[in-house]
Amino acid sequence: MSATTMRLGAAALGLIVALGPAQAAAEPAAGPRAAQRVHEVKPGDTLTSLAKRYGVTVAAIVKANKLSGVNPAIKVGQHLAIPASETATAAAHRSSVALPGVAAAPGVVVTAGSETRYGLVVKIEHTAGFMTVYAHNDVNLVEVGDRVDAGDLVALVGNTGRATTYHVHFEVRRDGLAYNPLYLLPMPPRIAQVDEIAKTPHE
Repeated sequence: MSATTMRLGAAALGLIVALGPAQAAAEPAAGPRAAQRVHEVKPGDTLTSLAKRYGVTVAAIVKANKLSGVNPAIKVGQHLAIPASETATAAAHRSSVALPGVAAAPGVVVTAGSETRYGLVVKIEHTAGFMTVYAHNDVNLVEVGDRVDAGDLVALVGNTGRATTYHVHFEVRRDGLAYNPLYLLPMPPRIAQVDEIAKTPHE
């Protein structure tokens, strides 16, 4: 291992402090679903009027109640499950994944704004020429010039920019070059032990 690589690895150790929490936030657990309502059919109610009232489709009501027929009839006094509207479902999903993105090491915020590819993004400069990037945020919680410590909240996980789902896009850069954060992490103890054993001559 070259001296340059060793210095890079040593400097990177300071970035490991909160990398775990940042990665955990990238894969949020399934959150609570929007509550399903029950409607008691009143005189004059139709599937079309109920769909319009609750902001859902007729097909969604039919499916939720397992109604049969091309134009299923409903009766006064009948209890119908009304599925959550798309708006309510999206709001519930958003609240369940609004997890924190935290700074990986002490530094100064040099970018806190929006970019086409990254969406809402925060970039933090650290010592030894390192920079960390936190992209696709739902909300940026810091401003340019702010000083942060390892573990400080800098953003909420989102899916802005060119993203298809809620996650943290995390980068480690040094002198303008991007590095895979996994390559800067110490080798896990189990793997190190196996590697050490493998290199030990058989007695």
